Amino acid sequence: MPAMQIMKRVMVACVTTEVIKITRPAHDTGVDRIHLLNFVKEGEANTPEEQDRKTFYENIYNQVKWELNQFVEEVVEHRDVTTYNFDQCFHSIYDILYEEKEQGSDIYVNISGGTPEYSAAAAIASMMVKGVKLFSVGTMASGFTVDFKKQLEQSYHEGHLVGSAFDVHEPFPIGSFPLPTPDEDLLKALKVFVSIQVGRRSNVNVIRKLINYGLWRFALDEGGTGTSVEFEDGDGRFIEGKDYEKYLKRQKKEAVLYQRGYIEKWKKLGWIEKSSINGKRYDLTETGKRYVEIFCSDVVFKIDSQNL
Repeated sequence: MPAMQIMKRVMVACVTTEVIKITRPAHDTGVDRIHLLNFVKEGEANTPEEQDRKTFYENIYNQVKWELNQFVEEVVEHRDVTTYNFDQCFHSIYDILYEEKEQGSDIYVNISGGTPEYSAAAAIASMMVKGVKLFSVGTMASGFTVDFKKQLEQSYHEGHLVGSAFDVHEPFPIGSFPLPTPDEDLLKALKVFVSIQVGRRSNVNVIRKLINYGLWRFALDEGGTGTSVEFEDGDGRFIEGKDYEKYLKRQKKEAVLYQRGYIEKWKKLGWIEKSSINGKRYDLTETGKRYVEIFCSDVVFKIDSQNL
């Protein structure tokens, strides 16, 4: 029997002017392998200032690499990637993530300390590869190497408050590409679903609310005709004198349609999973919560939760 492959914990990071923002997360996470993106322009340093700047960047990178080598099994260097070029960063990062995913690695992506282009590319690439953990680290108030008074003084140039720089290059465009947006109706239906307490989240209750909110995808008109709701009063109780057998048949059919048209699709998208409170019913995953919060806010779609 072949030996069981041990999952590697892997991190991706970009080195510019920071050391601890790269080394501390790698140490605390216990990574086995880390991919380091770093780029220092080749060519002669024509002035002492240019030479000092180049030496500074090299020293930072070497310090990061030295510290990582003390506890990380493998440091993989990617020094040919122009880290201020979005397209190059994205291509390199996506390739790393894809290859590590194929190997079954547990992947972390650090967007602290890198260039803005790296951070943007890393964030987008991470969201396109399932299971990748994207994170950033902040600096504690006591952790800055320059105190606030000195920072404030350095934020002025010729008497004007400018921040950390007083001159920049012309803006340059970053190539874009379309990312699939989630099905809005499925998300609205999911919001109705999660607004009902787990203990009351039966198929009948969810379906009734979907119909009442006009989100039921099957045989629905303004009066609810073609669904079980037309056999109920405003409180969801069967109206005496209606065709009870037809009512039950519609509920059974709706349960099948609900399973196929909602539950299975939500599961496939990774939005729901079996509830830890009630194992017979479903609840939102962290991904599902994020999708509802980001793409289906109350500003876009309002639900009176008191009536659910």
